[in-house]
Amino acid sequence: MKVAKFIQTMPTPFLGGVPRTSWWYSFKWRHHEFNIRQAKRLDISQAQRLTTQSYFFFYQNLQSFYNEHNYVIDHIWNFDEIGIQARKQSRAKVLAKRGSHQVYNTIPKSKEWLTIKCVVNAIRTTLLRFHIFKRERICDDYI
Repeated sequence: MKVAKFIQTMPTPFLGGVPRTSWWYSFKWRHHEFNIRQAKRLDISQAQRLTTQSYFFFYQNLQSFYNEHNYVIDHIWNFDEIGIQARKQSRAKVLAKRGSHQVYNTIPKSKEWLTIKCVVNAIRTTLLRFHIFKRERICDDYI
């Protein structure tokens, strides 16, 4: 249906304007550079900020910051977090170019998240992980 929607404005050899299953198998056979991947979930607001310019700007500022302050390697820390949704959603399968490292799919906003935070420095020293729950009282089944 995605292909049919894409080619809607073009003349098409498909009956009724919709490709059949055999077309999909032929497409995969002709184009080895594509494969089916599980998409990572990406919030819509994150997807809108995910641009090449924002990455370039961030790393340019980071490099100038490191050069200006002459940091020692064990003073460089990475603080990372991951949010786990309380209600599980299946990850969508998408067509991606073979060798793609990151494939995303947007998800609807949800209010039930468990946040896990980890801190590690450049010489692999870690701080204790900690979890942030939304609720004031934690349910036993969350633990």
